[in-house]
Amino acid sequence: MRTKIKLHFDFYEFITTKLFNYFKNHLNLNSSEMEKLYLGIIIIFLNILKLLFVAIVSFFIGMIKEVLILFIMFGTLRLTAAGIHLKSSLGCTIVSLIVFIGSAYLTIKYPLSIPLTCIVSIICTVLLYKYSPADTENRPILEKEHRKKLKIKATVTALILIFINLLLLNKALFNLTMFALLLQSFSILPCTYKLLKSSYNNYEKYELI
Repeated sequence: MRTKIKLHFDFYEFITTKLFNYFKNHLNLNSSEMEKLYLGIIIIFLNILKLLFVAIVSFFIGMIKEVLILFIMFGTLRLTAAGIHLKSSLGCTIVSLIVFIGSAYLTIKYPLSIPLTCIVSIICTVLLYKYSPADTENRPILEKEHRKKLKIKATVTALILIFINLLLLNKALFNLTMFALLLQSFSILPCTYKLLKSSYNNYEKYELI
């Protein structure tokens, strides 16, 4: 009787691991710095690949500027707030296409008023302060001090984005900022992890010595 073996290959994970091992072997880093390095590599790499695909689609439908602005703000927040990753590269790309182009479309066609976008953005900032950084099972954020620094950086980044919008008072830009904060907030909420059946607060499984 033959046993079927199911193989799973994640292109993103493969390239990220290769890059991480290269830098790890050429740099003298402690465990905290290696954690930051891996997180930075995977976020940058994933965002570049998704950005290329989403940018091509948004270019052909005439929303390239809005999508790029949204993507940059979201990527900046995600660097410190982290958040859930979908279990398949294809699923991640499809969801990215839907949420970024969908958010840009709503910004262009049905923009909310500046007071309302400001309120929603502030609520999202509170959520970022409460729940970020949100780790994953593969990359738990173990050190308490490091988690605290990431939380502060994520919150400060959100406040800076809101402050810039309050200076400019540009409705379209404020709407894009709100969507960036909304998307990032959803990606770190415990209910989102539960809905997608992913493990939350993975650092609690480990005991630091």
